[in-house]
Amino acid sequence: MPTRKVFIFSPIPIFPAIAANQKDILGHVLLFKELGYDITLFCYNRERYPTDFDLNRQNALKYGIKIEFLKRKREQDNIYTYWYQVGPLVNVHAIRTIQSHIESEKPDILLFEYTRFAYLCSLLKKGDAKIIFRVHNFELFHNYDKAKINMGDGLYNWLKMIKRDWRVWLSILFGERLMLKLSDEILCISWGDFELYKRIFLTNKPIYFPLYLGEFTKVDVKDKETLDVIYMGGNFSNNVNRSGGDYLVKKIIPLVNKKHPKKFRFHITGRGAREVYDMKQTENLIVHDFVEDIESLYNKMDIACIPIKAGRGCKIKMLEALKKGVPTIGFRRTFSGIPYIANSFIFAENAKDYVKAFEKLLSVSIRQELSRNSQREVDILTNKERLLSCLRDLGF
Repeated sequence: MPTRKVFIFSPIPIFPAIAANQKDILGHVLLFKELGYDITLFCYNRERYPTDFDLNRQNALKYGIKIEFLKRKREQDNIYTYWYQVGPLVNVHAIRTIQSHIESEKPDILLFEYTRFAYLCSLLKKGDAKIIFRVHNFELFHNYDKAKINMGDGLYNWLKMIKRDWRVWLSILFGERLMLKLSDEILCISWGDFELYKRIFLTNKPIYFPLYLGEFTKVDVKDKETLDVIYMGGNFSNNVNRSGGDYLVKKIIPLVNKKHPKKFRFHITGRGAREVYDMKQTENLIVHDFVEDIESLYNKMDIACIPIKAGRGCKIKMLEALKKGVPTIGFRRTFSGIPYIANSFIFAENAKDYVKAFEKLLSVSIRQELSRNSQREVDILTNKERLLSCLRDLGF
């Protein structure tokens, strides 16, 4: 029986798999390898960061996949101005390279990471390949949320935002609709986005398919005098991550320290954190910036606080904390990426709610209950066999 082939398209190289989207794409590689597929990963050079080609090629060999690098190149064609974030992805070099591989290798599946690949997909002669899109964010609302953080609240700012961004939103909507038209299935990383796609576009193509997290070391619940709290910001050039850090530093920490002095010690991690919060450091707030060995730091933590109420998709930092069994506090939006799980995390909708949540987590027994429940339920959601079974049910 001939080997089945899948082409996976990523807007960035995935090694080292540090960012959430890189981890997710690597998860797809591992799952399709498990199903016996021959995998070719097509990825574009980074725009802001240098690409380590040797590292990517070494990891491709390690995982037994082929890797093809495509040039990011914006060509002069007015049509690109009507499509969100596709200009550098659609160029003669990319189209010719991909088309040549499709014609010579005849893949069974083309898996496109992100909606932004819809326009590129529409230009390819795809043969009999099945077309799958992986939706990392509901782009229309995600872009709106990110813009709103920068513009602020109020009717005047909202009208300014509409005037500035309506063309971008229209182009995103075109991209979403084109993706729905071209795809056979759409794999949604977020439960909330999965429900929105079905409701707004009246289609059964979306499928809830969470991140494959692999095996995680459980963090033990410890009885300590001072509890350590972590906020993983990822990268603070991302204004959604920055909004969570700002809310923690400006709203939550002062109130928690006032009500419960010396009971909690907060830790902020993520690329660029020191640049933003270094002047705020105290004995109760430690800023780590990027942490190479995040596992060792996480094993010392007692609580995860993720006060993010902007952005679509699934907060991977939230999913990882729950799978590790770390009691987690956040806004409702923080947990919108997964179905509701009773007694596994704590909602807080304002700073006073956060103070109450921290007070509740002073109890060892409550932290133990949340830890047990979250680890068990998230493991059920992201279990490798469950995800493989889902792919098999789709005919893969």
